[in-house]
Amino acid sequence: MYTDLVSNNSVFNSEIDGYKDGIWVIYNPSNYVEAIKYYENKKIYLVAFFRKNGSIKAIDWYENGTKREFGNWHYDKKGKILNQSPDF
Repeated sequence: MYTDLVSNNSVFNSEIDGYKDGIWVIYNPSNYVEAIKYYENKKIYLVAFFRKNGSIKAIDWYENGTKREFGNWHYDKKGKILNQSPDF
């Protein structure tokens, strides 16, 4: 995914007293979307990582702000999940 925004930006979110909530988009220096972070109730819920062509690369899941033990999903270039955890 490519954007013409020039810096890390936020979408449908807020930050109060250093706590984030909502959807945050992270860009690399070439303005491609590198990751999308989702915060819920001041705690991180998931981070989705993207390839330059916009396809999803991986998702890291969190529970109560802590990364889940089996909370990493990785995708091949066709979008097929390679290692979905049995606890989902």
